[in-house]
Amino acid sequence: MSTAPVFKIVPGLQSYAWGKKGSSSLAAQLGSRSIPDFEIDDEKPYAEVCPYLLCSRVVLDGQTIHYPCFYIIPEGLS
Repeated sequence: MSTAPVFKIVPGLQSYAWGKKGSSSLAAQLGSRSIPDFEIDDEKPYAEVCPYLLCSRVVLDGQTIHYPCFYIIPEGLS
């Protein structure tokens, strides 16, 4: 019996003028814990963590295979 691949969803972070700036934003704090290589910019407003596929990326075996509105399908998965 074969096993289906497990996909990791890496959330996106939305920045709008009404968001809280820098580390005072809960969205930025959550982003720093869940988005690899994300660093909080204290001058930037962070409004929301975006866990749905519209603004997230899908990772399989360390390779990003989906960006919003753009698909990269690794060989063997098509």
